[in-house]
Amino acid sequence: MLMIFLVPLACWLPAAGTGRVRWSVAAPLAACAGLQIAAVERWTPTGLRLTALVAGGIAVAAVLLAGLAVDRPWRGTTGPRRAAGTAATAACAVLVGTVSVLGAFALGLGGPPAEVPPAAELPALPTGLALSGDEDLGCGGGSSTYCGRRLHVRGTAGQGGDEVARRLHDRLIATGWPLVPGDPGKWQGCRARGLLLDRHELCLSLESAQDGVTVLLETGDTWS
Repeated sequence: MLMIFLVPLACWLPAAGTGRVRWSVAAPLAACAGLQIAAVERWTPTGLRLTALVAGGIAVAAVLLAGLAVDRPWRGTTGPRRAAGTAATAACAVLVGTVSVLGAFALGLGGPPAEVPPAAELPALPTGLALSGDEDLGCGGGSSTYCGRRLHVRGTAGQGGDEVARRLHDRLIATGWPLVPGDPGKWQGCRARGLLLDRHELCLSLESAQDGVTVLLETGDTWS
């Protein structure tokens, strides 16, 4: 499956006529393939994955077309192998560029696909607090999809739920969470996460319990 990202490079190499142009174009194509593979394998930051995938595709199309224009394969002698490579390269550039642009428009209209937020969205806990539960709630919904994760935080020194909630609330506020109070012992807030095509809204609710605090992280497939 991942080998599909190397197809543009495989099309280009037999189409190139001069060594200098061949490798000047092959290098960025390889870099784009590496970026896209990293995005698919989730090696890139969560808030950049779709943007990296689409940007890589658009860059591949632009590099291929620029390579064909600079190399001018129609000049001089062109054998069957090079002619076939040139045709395949041009077709690949058009296909990859079209799919990437359509993908960008689709994400722009519908928003990024929803994913269960990672526990790492909760900032580092203050000294004396520890994560004691982590439950993946999965995704569900109707016309819009929502995904969630439930975390439980407790005090390591026997602090009550109200004290744990106060300290965690202060840490969340200090790290940029715009929490507002709800029912007694509850706070909630949302903020934007990700960039460009990955931009989405992540919401957090905090509720005091007898033995600690319950934190609910939720996100959906809508733009922030």
